[in-house]
Amino acid sequence: MKTKPPPTRPSAVSIRQQRYRLRMEEAGYRRATLWLHNYSEQQGFERGLSGEKFLPVPEGLDQLSYCTGWFQGAGEQQMPIFCTCCQNQIGHGIARDHYDLITMRPYELICAECEPLIDAEKRKGL
Repeated sequence: MKTKPPPTRPSAVSIRQQRYRLRMEEAGYRRATLWLHNYSEQQGFERGLSGEKFLPVPEGLDQLSYCTGWFQGAGEQQMPIFCTCCQNQIGHGIARDHYDLITMRPYELICAECEPLIDAEKRKGL
C-alpha cells in the first residue's frame, strides 16, 4: 500500500517574499542579480582611486566588475574643489560629493567672494 506524501504548503517566508516581489513589480521595479568578480572590481577601485582614466578596461578583467569598482574608487578620491566663477580653490573634498564621476567635471560651486556678484547679475537681468 502506497502512502501519499502530505501536501506541501509554501512556507511563511516564501509567501512573504512572493508578496514583496509582486508589490515591487507593481511599483515598476524588476529584479536583476549581478555577479561581480572580486579581482576585477578591486583593480577598478584602485585605478579610480588613483585618478586613472575610466576606459579602456584592461584586458582579461570583467568589464562590469571593473566599472563598478572604478566608480567606487573615483567617488572616494580626494579632489581639490574650485569656484566655478573665479577658479579659486575652495578646499578639498570627496569626489562623489563635488564632481560628476562620468565627466569628472565639478558641480557648480560658488565661493563666498563670487556669491554677491552673481546675485547682482541675477537682479540686473530681471
